[in-house]
Amino acid sequence: MSEGGLSIFDFVAIGLAMAAVGEIVAGQFFANRLDTHKLIPHLLLWEGIAMFACAGVVFIRQDFGISTLIAMIAIWMAGAAVGLLRAGIFDTPRE
Repeated sequence: MSEGGLSIFDFVAIGLAMAAVGEIVAGQFFANRLDTHKLIPHLLLWEGIAMFACAGVVFIRQDFGISTLIAMIAIWMAGAAVGLLRAGIFDTPRE
């Protein structure tokens, strides 16, 4: 953290956390609708969780090096994968 207040990394982490909250709230909104499948809510929920993790990475590392960017992309893609898996498992057609 810089002496004069918040650094650019802190602002990026705050922005990512705010985007994560937005994704989770949107996921809850779509989950409460009866006419939607579970794909969108699951994707939004798990991408929101992954976005919080990315915000944590930026806040802790205070760096935008290549390893930080790769870690953030990997975390974000893992969140999307978990959301797709959960939606695929729990949104299968019933016979």
